[in-house]
Amino acid sequence: MNKHFLTIAVLLMLSTPALAEAAADLEVTASGPSSVDVYQDATYTFTVSNIGNRNAKYVTLDIMLPETRTSPNVYVMGTISGYSNKCTLYDTLLSCYLGRVKKTKSKSITFTMALPYSTAPLTFDAVATTRSNENSLANNELSYTATPQTINTAVNAPVDVINTRCVGTNLT
Repeated sequence: MNKHFLTIAVLLMLSTPALAEAAADLEVTASGPSSVDVYQDATYTFTVSNIGNRNAKYVTLDIMLPETRTSPNVYVMGTISGYSNKCTLYDTLLSCYLGRVKKTKSKSITFTMALPYSTAPLTFDAVATTRSNENSLANNELSYTATPQTINTAVNAPVDVINTRCVGTNLT
């Protein structure tokens, strides 16, 4: 009888599909306006979703804001005028503590920013981290590019102008 029991047990193990490890799985998404003018305030939203089958604890979302191409000091490229109280701004890094994100739930942060004209992409790089185990880290990072629109303005020369923005050579 043990021989038959063992055979049945082996057959059951072979026919049972492997179950995914029980763990959190963070995913980052972002949204912003489809069209916004240069130096116009716009609201950007970054969301961390837990698509795993366990809660994620001690979740942090770090967003690298667009940077100036200046040296020796680097600044935020644009003006950030408001952000979630879950966040702290460190130079060009907006770091947001989200705490626990329950399985199948999400948490979002928003901030308001006016972006300048730039020949280089104005990119926000976001990374979500947790101290909990995760099935996949592949969707923890996201690059979001904003594209502020310029306004064509006809100017008849000669015109005196004052530049109130960053000046120099080879700056974008």
